[in-house]
Amino acid sequence: MRGGAVVSRRALGKGLGALIPTSADVDLREPADTGLQEVPGLSLQDIPVEQITANPNQPRQQFDEEALAELVFSMQEIGLLQPIVVRPTGQGYEIVAGERRWRAAREAGWTTIPAVVRDTADADLLRDALLENLHRVQLNPLEEAAAYQQLLSDFGVTQ
Repeated sequence: MRGGAVVSRRALGKGLGALIPTSADVDLREPADTGLQEVPGLSLQDIPVEQITANPNQPRQQFDEEALAELVFSMQEIGLLQPIVVRPTGQGYEIVAGERRWRAAREAGWTTIPAVVRDTADADLLRDALLENLHRVQLNPLEEAAAYQQLLSDFGVTQ
């Protein structure tokens, strides 16, 4: 009994946590099942912007400086709402989709950018870049025609 009284006195003035232990050193809870599954050949990473190169076959050849400045401002104020998509190369990464976002990140001084890293075959690269651009800020008619011509000549795509 005497030993208990000494412990109680030492704990006085140190808060309720000193009197009543409330937590274990180890988290004993089971990990929550999120229902998410890994997708082979796909991962989300923060990649240094200097390790990323533009797709040389990017359908968009002209980048509106005013629209890019607006994107820079938006990314500085809000952040990046959608990661870019890249594929691994021997020296780093090549953009599949999101070159405007990548350019804006560089202009804003970001050192890294969120990216979906996806194994993308050469034959699929132009198709994916073209689809991305058709759903974003419109390509000008010459860029769109050149991209379709490249699909026809390089990959034999007819539809």
